[in-house]
Amino acid sequence: MIDASGGIAQYAVVSLKRYDTKTMPFGDILLAKGRPGSAEWITLMTAGGELDSATGNYLQNDVVVTERQR
Repeated sequence: MIDASGGIAQYAVVSLKRYDTKTMPFGDILLAKGRPGSAEWITLMTAGGELDSATGNYLQNDVVVTERQR
């Protein structure tokens, strides 16, 4: 990723989890405890898992959390 100053920012994946779309704990994901406040994080949420062919919707979401490497 290129940061605001034009430098290259590298991130390492710290977790990859799959959640059921109906019970996905958004607050726990976005406001996770135990992450140092001084660290920079990117959280990506995307459709994943099984596709419900009747509705065209995925039944799960994949969540990737990354931490900037210095």
